[in-house]
Amino acid sequence: MASLNPLAPSFSPSKLTTSVHSQHHSPGAGIPGPSAHGSCTQNNLSAPAHRITPLTQSFIRLSFLNVCSLRNKVAEVADILQQHNFDIFGVAETWLDSTTSDSDIDIPGYCVIRHDRPVRRGGGVCFYFRSGLQVKPRPELSDDNIESSWIEVKGRRRRQLVGCFYRPPDEPILYWQNFEEQLHRAFVDNPSITVIGNFNVNVSTPYPPCPIARKFLELCNCYGLTNHVHAPTRISPACPSGTTIHLILSASQDISECHVLPLTISDHFEIEANLHLQVSRSVSPQEVERVRAQRNTRSVKLCEFRRDVSSAGLDDFTNTRDVDTMWASWHTKFLAVVDKHAPIRYVSSNRKSHPPWSDRELHKLNQRKSQLHRRWLRDKGNQNLHVQFKQARSSARNAYRRKRNDFFRAQCAASSQNPRKLWNVINSVTNRKRNNRTCLESAVANYIFGQAIPSLRAIIRHLESKYPEEQEKAHMVDELS
Repeated sequence: MASLNPLAPSFSPSKLTTSVHSQHHSPGAGIPGPSAHGSCTQNNLSAPAHRITPLTQSFIRLSFLNVCSLRNKVAEVADILQQHNFDIFGVAETWLDSTTSDSDIDIPGYCVIRHDRPVRRGGGVCFYFRSGLQVKPRPELSDDNIESSWIEVKGRRRRQLVGCFYRPPDEPILYWQNFEEQLHRAFVDNPSITVIGNFNVNVSTPYPPCPIARKFLELCNCYGLTNHVHAPTRISPACPSGTTIHLILSASQDISECHVLPLTISDHFEIEANLHLQVSRSVSPQEVERVRAQRNTRSVKLCEFRRDVSSAGLDDFTNTRDVDTMWASWHTKFLAVVDKHAPIRYVSSNRKSHPPWSDRELHKLNQRKSQLHRRWLRDKGNQNLHVQFKQARSSARNAYRRKRNDFFRAQCAASSQNPRKLWNVINSVTNRKRNNRTCLESAVANYIFGQAIPSLRAIIRHLESKYPEEQEKAHMVDELS
């Protein structure tokens, strides 16, 4: 009996902090199972339903980034989504076309909706949204005159339209007329609108001297949309002080905690915010493990606690002689007092996961980059600090890619004798599913990792003899060689 912790929320010895929905506990042991969303009972201990269910959240984590070619940066985008746990992620300048399938840019745990530029190269927008969210694509709200994409997020009490836009710098003045028509079409359908995107219009000052920027903000105000991004979102040699061209437009009460985050995968900065919309979504086991139960001991008044313990009758064992019954009676009475003064609350640990190739060197490079960026933001006229920040950003980007490549090379070398593991590594690098792999890619991969075909000429002969449909691609390889 002396070894048991009386402050634990169950009879078994445990710490003050216990994990909810843990696989090591069963519902009968005092921890609710995955299907117990309504209440939590732990030896006569109950808690409100909203404290224990991680399936309901009062806001959506929203983000936007101009990536400048998504195809070769899918791994970096996947790392951002994993580290920051975004629910909706808008991307501009995807540079995708009909030759790129959705499986080429697939990220596990997320669905993708894209709108490619129909004619010339570049441009394009897309959405990544968590697969557990109830999202409906709204292609009827978009048109070919503007690079945009719309989705509708279903909340518990309302629906929210979210649009992602990209406006090229050389777009004519006719763009704003088309933008107003599209905005009006969305507003008639649903007044709850949030717009994110890169409009290439600098709105960094309260009253922009640019007439286009002033007209743009007045147009947004007509529909009740307010810009929530006020820090520079891109630094360029032409404007070392920074320009605010990436915007989050929504009603003032719908957005909170808007931040600008400098990243290393693009010369554009990432913007993020919380969109206030109560939604229900499925939660992965990793997220459930991060929800913890702990007692709130900050507001305990020791004098009142001692008085209640003394008057609780903890030493009254007149009705029984059984040791287990006596312990259960004492434990129940004592927990009733503890629950009154230090109730249980359920919180998230907010632990950010890092990629497996992250180490101390990469952490120091990112710290150095962040320090120089903060110093340069305080003194934007200092060109020396600007140059040092760009060098540190390049060093961090190159180190990240080098360590990532070394990690996958080591994984391939370790799996060289196991084809199944090897293909899992290849698919994780290329973000392609097994059934979308072409014969040419299989042959080239086999050649690279030394599994079957010894030379590039052998690849060509192998394709011509076994896969007639790939002869054209094989001749292309022959010309390149």
